[in-house]
Amino acid sequence: PDIETAPVSETAPDIETAPDIETAPDIETAPVVEEVAAPPPTPTQPARNEAPIPVNEKPRVPPTPSDGGVVDAFRLVISDLLAEGIEPSEMMGDERFAKASEFCTAAGIDTWSLFMRLTAS
Repeated sequence: PDIETAPVSETAPDIETAPDIETAPDIETAPVVEEVAAPPPTPTQPARNEAPIPVNEKPRVPPTPSDGGVVDAFRLVISDLLAEGIEPSEMMGDERFAKASEFCTAAGIDTWSLFMRLTAS
């Protein structure tokens, strides 16, 4: 059997269309590409982990800590005892004073300095 071979082109590839390998781009004259950071989220665009705040609602502010009124109760006890004519040195033995002082101490209030200010006159 005869084997057929594909015809071979006698022309060489076009040299002008082939890339020029000998002249590589110069790194020092190449343009510098700077990375651009993503813009921060706008107020209308919530951050990824935050729920959007409704337009008609103001942001909630956490409540300010309160002493629960124990300072006012302590002042009232001191003023009542003074009004009854009890001397400051004798107030420490009064049950009302002891109870009010205990509540203040539990709330972390310095009762001694408060007592000294209230009875200084």
